[in-house]
Amino acid sequence: MSRSPSLAPARAGPGSGWGDLQLIPGTAALSFTVAPTAHEAGLVDRYLRRLSTATAKANSTSNAQLTLSHPGMRASPSYSPTGPLTLTDGVTADWTQGQAHLGTVHDRDGDGGRVDAGFFSGLAAGTTLHLLTSGGAILASAEL
Repeated sequence: MSRSPSLAPARAGPGSGWGDLQLIPGTAALSFTVAPTAHEAGLVDRYLRRLSTATAKANSTSNAQLTLSHPGMRASPSYSPTGPLTLTDGVTADWTQGQAHLGTVHDRDGDGGRVDAGFFSGLAAGTTLHLLTSGGAILASAEL
């Protein structure tokens, strides 16, 4: 007869609150172990990323398709803007959305994706554009 593994709580950590609860395999409580900050930040980065750079191609005078890069995310993320996006051609002008909006997602995986952004005015179809950090950013969330 085999026993299924059990989890035992580690002893309370520095603050002794629920945030300091650590479950580990086994039947005995062990000392609480705090993970290094860089390790924790790397884990969070797999779930949520703020994207402030992207390239785009204008599809029409009011819409552009953005190519997003977010290598190493744990799953295909959903995208949401933090505010109206600002695009530039790097030479003649900058364009800001009339309202924060992302439309059709054409493809995506844990490393990148393509998404439409509308509510611009005055874009020239076929123009290569870049997302400016002076406007909104895009959140890529791979939470389940």
